[in-house]
Amino acid sequence: MKHLRITLAALSLALLICAVPVSAQNQNLPPQQNWPPPQNWTPPMQNPWLPPGSQQAQAASGKVVAFTATSLTLEAQEAGAAKNIDFVIDGNTKIDGKLAKDASAQVTYRVDQGKNIAISVRVLA
Repeated sequence: MKHLRITLAALSLALLICAVPVSAQNQNLPPQQNWPPPQNWTPPMQNPWLPPGSQQAQAASGKVVAFTATSLTLEAQEAGAAKNIDFVIDGNTKIDGKLAKDASAQVTYRVDQGKNIAISVRVLA
């Protein structure tokens, strides 16, 4: 009988603790301002799941200058001037369309140990 009273008292206490309203638990949270964030917003820290030395995905678009099975050179406009950007194509690179010289393309890439590793290439024309 004594064990039954102790068990009932423990269950009552657990129910009382769990009954605290959720709003009371969230009183210390800051107000949500400027939400949703602007479209050009990027997180302030590097993705912890990427390999060390790599960065989050970036994008470039322009004209295909040259390509091989393992590389791609894109002529992109930067600050009004043409700039060639070299990319490494590996087994993980997804290519959408047929690469051809002078074709327009969009490249999503990451920088790993100073090299631009193409994640995906989308041929536009």
